[in-house]
Amino acid sequence: MSDEYKSLGGIVELGFTTLSKTESARNAFMAYNLVKAIDNSGDEPKINYSAMRIANGGLLGAFPKQTQLLATGLSISYTAQGDLPGTAGTDLVTAVMKTTDGVVHMATQPRGDTKDGTLLIPYVNLTKADIVFLYLFVCSADKKRSSESVYVPVE
Repeated sequence: MSDEYKSLGGIVELGFTTLSKTESARNAFMAYNLVKAIDNSGDEPKINYSAMRIANGGLLGAFPKQTQLLATGLSISYTAQGDLPGTAGTDLVTAVMKTTDGVVHMATQPRGDTKDGTLLIPYVNLTKADIVFLYLFVCSADKKRSSESVYVPVE
């Protein structure tokens, strides 16, 4: 789990924003994921990416609808919920993808005032086998609040 934290760089700080004064984003990430995202059912522990979180806040999130592999990258369509009270058009919808080469790719765009949206993570000739994980979450424009991350299966 420590390697996943390191690979995500500052993304965890964007996602774990609801902390006590003595808790760091790293500690919150590790505490949540060591309990919820480690699968000990086999001979060796492994990470259950569908249970892992890279963001864990109270902001209203975005919800994935569909992914599509394109020649230019990965397209993620989502319900933004920008038309609901408690959201701001300046909130940033964020997609985070890690590939098998260990590189983390991120794309963001404002939530806007619409119900739906689409993000593109640029990556030429991406295949499903190249993707380790994909998550979607929202953070406020001032980066002080975030939603819970949602694991996005790539079909």
